Amino acid sequence: MDSFVEVQNWGLNALTISALVTVVVSLIQGSGIIQQGRKIWETKSTQSLSTIMLFYSMAYFLVFMVYGLAKFSLAMVFNGMIGFLFLPSLLGVFKFGRPSRQQIIALVFFALLIPAMAVIKEKDIFLSILGVGVLISILLQLREMFIQKSRGAIDVRFLAKFLFANLVWLVYGVLVHNWVLIYFNILGAGLFFTGIMIYYEYPFHLVEKKDG
Repeated sequence: MDSFVEVQNWGLNALTISALVTVVVSLIQGSGIIQQGRKIWETKSTQSLSTIMLFYSMAYFLVFMVYGLAKFSLAMVFNGMIGFLFLPSLLGVFKFGRPSRQQIIALVFFALLIPAMAVIKEKDIFLSILGVGVLISILLQLREMFIQKSRGAIDVRFLAKFLFANLVWLVYGVLVHNWVLIYFNILGAGLFFTGIMIYYEYPFHLVEKKDG
């Protein structure tokens, strides 16, 4: 525990404050993930949800947990651990969504990214590449909503809380002049905001979701 940078530098300073903000944002994101999983089980459907987005998001957070361990950052580890909260959604996808063979292969591939982060040397570059994948996965979610033309099993609180997280990190990126954070979170916030607009554009109705 003493090896983590937050423990070593505990006090009224920028590192401690940013770590506490990370914990708060993680709790907000985590509650959104839980609410999304509950919505899947309540509706007994995955309609309008991108299975790839759910699979990739879970893997990305767990990859980030491994990245945090490598960087000795307790805040990063805590943020990454919320990936485990996707498990109810994952189980719901297999029970109600009937994922295709291609989607299962994608899940296995995404899972392999977790040990890959542990062994790869260029962890910062690897994480940046995976960050692009996050944006692509959100685009796939928007595409699914357009195709289904229904709110389906989407919980708008999931979208809203991730939008909030993007805005918090955008402000942080501006304060520390981190252009990578700024660009990624501008794009992420824009995509989640678009998702919320689509959510309120379409009515709520459930139909059987086709595999694929």
